[in-house]
Amino acid sequence: MSSTVIRRVAFAVCALLAVASLSSCSTFRAVDSVAVVNGHELSKDGFSTIVNSQLGKDAFKAAPQNGQVSMEFAESLITLWVQVEALGQSDVVDLTPTAAEQQATAAAYPNSWASAPDTVKQMVTRLDVLKNVIQSKTAPTADLIAAIKDAKIKISSRYGYWDSSQVRVQPFR
Repeated sequence: MSSTVIRRVAFAVCALLAVASLSSCSTFRAVDSVAVVNGHELSKDGFSTIVNSQLGKDAFKAAPQNGQVSMEFAESLITLWVQVEALGQSDVVDLTPTAAEQQATAAAYPNSWASAPDTVKQMVTRLDVLKNVIQSKTAPTADLIAAIKDAKIKISSRYGYWDSSQVRVQPFR
């Protein structure tokens, strides 16, 4: 191969790499959150708050090491957040807690409830309401799953991808 051809090929490869790099930057900028459900986001700070708050540790059995949790734990917690958020936005079930449900949830965490951030309290309470709905069978499971599948869900590639057939975050492997 002549040196002219090699230079042209090298230039073309560099140009392609530059375009790919620039386009991926805009993608990462748009994904500045852990998860998004119908436009409502779980920010990186919000995720960190859940993981590192005492209520988050108690309710979700989080055991962060230096502020970090295992990838399996992160996938499970994000899945829970997405499911609760998608259902909370749907018409299938009302996850607004009654006063009695709020009191019961607070009583379940006597050592961490009072000092917990409101966002963590809300997630834990809404999850408890959802558990009650599932146990009481007031909403058919198929309807709950359909409502989650109907939601527009985005997951940061750092944590995996949303598998709508399994209605959960799956790792890239």
